[in-house]
Amino acid sequence: MKTSKACVIFDNIDSPDFTVLEKGEAVYEVLKMPTHNSITKAKMMNVIKWLFDKVFEWEESENE
Repeated sequence: MKTSKACVIFDNIDSPDFTVLEKGEAVYEVLKMPTHNSITKAKMMNVIKWLFDKVFEWEESENE
């Protein structure tokens, strides 16, 4: 996957237009990038949340 396509998918990780496999490949391509200056903290946090939700079933309590 080209880096440009990976960045588009990464930026739209919640989009139903991409498969889970495409999203995983995009995350891997972004991980291989030498720098991540073009990726905002909000986009990075969104992808981390997406990955977390894929691995864990988590219910937030009112105290969190």
